[in-house]
Amino acid sequence: MFAGLCAGVLGACFAAGCSKSATLPSAPSKSPERVARSPGDKFVAPATLFASTEAASLSVSRLEPDGRRLMVSHGMRMIQHRDGSIERARELLPSKETVQITALPQRLGGGYLFYLTSSSATMVWSAAEFTGKLKPLANVDFGIDGIVPGFDRLYLMRSRSHPDLPVAIDHSSGAALDLGPLPPSPAYETLAFADGWMGAVAVPLRGVLATFDAGASWHPVPEASRVVSTEHGLVMRTTAGWGLLTADGVLRRWESSGDDGHKLDDLLAMLGESGVPTAVPQESVQRTPRRPLGRDPLRQAVLHGVTGPKGSAYVAHLGALARVSLEDGKVLEVAENILPANVNCHGIRLGAGFGFVCSEERGPTTIYALGKALSLEKVLAFAQPRYVADNENGDLVVRGRCEANDTGGGYYCLLTKSGLRELRVRGDVGAERVSLLADGTAVVLVPPRKGAAATLTRVSLDGQATPLKLKLPTTGPVANLIRDGIWLNGFVESGRGELSGWVAGTGPFVGIRIRRDGKVEHGEVQNDVERALISGRFALLVAQYGQALETVDGGFTWTEVPTLEAAERRSATTLREQGCSPIGCATAEWLRIGWTKSRGPSRDEAVEPPERTELPSPGGGRWTMHCYPTGQASPRAIVAVATHEERERARRALQSSAGAFTGAGSVTATLESTAWQPLFEVPAPRLPPGYLGFDMAVDYGSERAQGYVWGQRGADWSRTGVFALRVLDRFSVANGVWSSEIARSPWPDELSAAAAFGQSMGGSSAAWQYESEASGREGLLLVRQPAQTDLFIVSEGRAVTPIRGAGSLVRTSGVAKLGSSWHFGAPTVGGFAVYKIVGDQISLVNTYPFDEERSGSRAPRLVRNTDADALAIVLDATSHYIYPVNVGDGSLDSPLRISPVDVSKLPPRCAADENGFVFTDTVAVAPFVELMGKAAAVNATRIDARFVATSTGVCVDALAGLASAVLPEPLDRGGAPAQAGATGAPVPMVLSEQGAASRRWGFDCYR
Repeated sequence: MFAGLCAGVLGACFAAGCSKSATLPSAPSKSPERVARSPGDKFVAPATLFASTEAASLSVSRLEPDGRRLMVSHGMRMIQHRDGSIERARELLPSKETVQITALPQRLGGGYLFYLTSSSATMVWSAAEFTGKLKPLANVDFGIDGIVPGFDRLYLMRSRSHPDLPVAIDHSSGAALDLGPLPPSPAYETLAFADGWMGAVAVPLRGVLATFDAGASWHPVPEASRVVSTEHGLVMRTTAGWGLLTADGVLRRWESSGDDGHKLDDLLAMLGESGVPTAVPQESVQRTPRRPLGRDPLRQAVLHGVTGPKGSAYVAHLGALARVSLEDGKVLEVAENILPANVNCHGIRLGAGFGFVCSEERGPTTIYALGKALSLEKVLAFAQPRYVADNENGDLVVRGRCEANDTGGGYYCLLTKSGLRELRVRGDVGAERVSLLADGTAVVLVPPRKGAAATLTRVSLDGQATPLKLKLPTTGPVANLIRDGIWLNGFVESGRGELSGWVAGTGPFVGIRIRRDGKVEHGEVQNDVERALISGRFALLVAQYGQALETVDGGFTWTEVPTLEAAERRSATTLREQGCSPIGCATAEWLRIGWTKSRGPSRDEAVEPPERTELPSPGGGRWTMHCYPTGQASPRAIVAVATHEERERARRALQSSAGAFTGAGSVTATLESTAWQPLFEVPAPRLPPGYLGFDMAVDYGSERAQGYVWGQRGADWSRTGVFALRVLDRFSVANGVWSSEIARSPWPDELSAAAAFGQSMGGSSAAWQYESEASGREGLLLVRQPAQTDLFIVSEGRAVTPIRGAGSLVRTSGVAKLGSSWHFGAPTVGGFAVYKIVGDQISLVNTYPFDEERSGSRAPRLVRNTDADALAIVLDATSHYIYPVNVGDGSLDSPLRISPVDVSKLPPRCAADENGFVFTDTVAVAPFVELMGKAAAVNATRIDARFVATSTGVCVDALAGLASAVLPEPLDRGGAPAQAGATGAPVPMVLSEQGAASRRWGFDCYR
């Protein structure tokens, strides 16, 4: 149960601990002056809501060096001060998402940022103080992993699930800014700033870069792989261990092991002991002062206190008696060590004032009167655990005899304003509920039981008993609930001699009132008693989604009141004490101080959401091109007729593994040549009669090639077998298909050749990748099989050259030839590598850090410049980043950046002497291509451009695209482009038809 029944017992009556001996105390020689009740102390109002400092839903819990604890729960910002008092903000942040915070450094004005983020949106507010007035700052339509305060602006770091460049905003206005002093990069894995001058970033390929002049220059940190901003400065992880980068540019290591060694928090603790200066001097960290009422005085006041003057409450806890402010939980005055530290005390009304019922675990029960100057007067003591009921009128009912050592079954000790007296009940002892009216009359209430009616007996001061049969409702669900439900302990006088209390079933519950004539009236039935907190005439029914119903008249009037969003029923299983009292209510997730007297406005304010942040467009646009036919056209592709015999040979080759386990001879006997297909307009090499041949189509990205190998059956193919490759240069019309020279087979026999060409006996086919060099007339071929990987240099008119040492390659990513030296790029585990081919061996030039999932870009690729004397690595993201490579040591220079604005329209045609880095990419936004003349009815799609990037801009060397249909013939050279308003030198475009009998056509395109 949601502590409802337990709270009902504890609120209206006190179940004491266990004890063995006690005596009635004699009157003190000089009684302290007691604290009297005021007319307005029936309950605290209006209501104020606090999130619990121990709530499971705390999204922020941060201990500051000065001892303050900063918290956010359910959108409520609070500070728990060193003395345990609570300061809270009046504005509530939306609580649907977890609130996160970022502290701003003094260089950005100090204060705090509060933000809510999801996968599709982020809202940011700022405040000069943690609980200060919130200022809407930013609202963007993407999720973030955090906010990093930079040198002069804030960086919103996009979530890793959607990697992209961070967004920079002004720390004061929230307006979008550019990235400022950050080094150019397609992504930033980490941003860290130690102060206004020193910072570090982790970026793809270049790794960790540091600056000591606020971003005017950035320098690589050798071997660093990770950077963390801490109070000690910039802590970095290197291959030799963790280290601290200091302002003199030295990386001071604190570990020597190459593995992770200490965890980061262990390292920071070690740095704290090493004498490294911290952002906050250690001597400024203050010890938490002694808290006489524990960590949460306000919760103790709600659950076990009694109201005091001027918005305060008296609390007895941990051996101390204190007066606590109900505004913030601050201890206003305290008297320590006036009670044993192990007693539990609960506040009650006592006579004309207040008091406490205190008990020890399996020890005595003592009733104290509250005196002025924080003193306690012992009124009554018992040796055993006693049930003590507070009747809310100053009189008490104690179960058992008034003698200290006599629990006396069927007896009650009544403490009234007129003194002590005993009451004995007979019959079914234990079923009764005993209360005291304000005039001293005792009331014995016996709920209805099977076969017995409900009765109420009034016992006057002189012992005269007046029984009365109760008149219960007779029809309807309420009648069944009142007749069959549990009548809870804690019936109290509601006025004019009437009693009020509660009846609960397995789910529904209702408040009832017993009139003087015995008629039982009822309030509105409520459901979910497990969510109810009941205490005398007070009750709070907690809803599931941030609302509640409260009553202060025993359930006859219910008022809807706000609470904090329920934490998915986590409170239902909490071990923390929960309940209500005239001071308020406490659950595991929140405290509610006071009760609502009217339906007035809430004291809390919902914060206004920030207006949508206008982010700058990355630029870009759609190319518009007018393309005129040049009259050039390739021959039509040869349509390969798959005859029955050819199809049968292919089928038999694919099923050749049928004889794999009967010996090599039987396998080779079943091998047949494959289909032996042409490549576009160039036929396959002549397969001599009786020879066995295999061919393989290479279709990788935009690359098209066809490989052939053939030889005599049963011969030594390394001596007599031959191998050739034919490749399409898609940027060429005439002579677009070129061939290598026919050379010796790199496979020694037909079995190994068949496996390399996808005819594996084990059923696993080989994977072929061909990648062209920038010239388009040579490149690298990678052939991967389950058991081996082969790499070949392929050049027009030259023999295919095998390269050794390719076993670890998965694929190549960019091929470049500088003079006679070949280089290529390839992905590695967690990075990207550049290799050089020396002789017939592969040599590693350098590896670069790269995480494809977090980089925000496509995989890197290696390119060269037009003069074939320099290398670069290209990363394609929203912009293109070209990193020049130092061929000597493999280091990278700052990248050239080609922004979307630079290619927002068709760039100019490259001059013949243009020197820059050459790379090919598909145009991001499909251009509008108007084919002129007879080709007007055909559309051009998937346009690839061969760009040349220089330090001053970008130009286009050639275009290639696909035609949506077969172009009409003849397609002669078009008319004068000047008549259509075309300007500049035309950019050549090759348009390829699709289908078996396709052709390539030449066009000149103008913008």
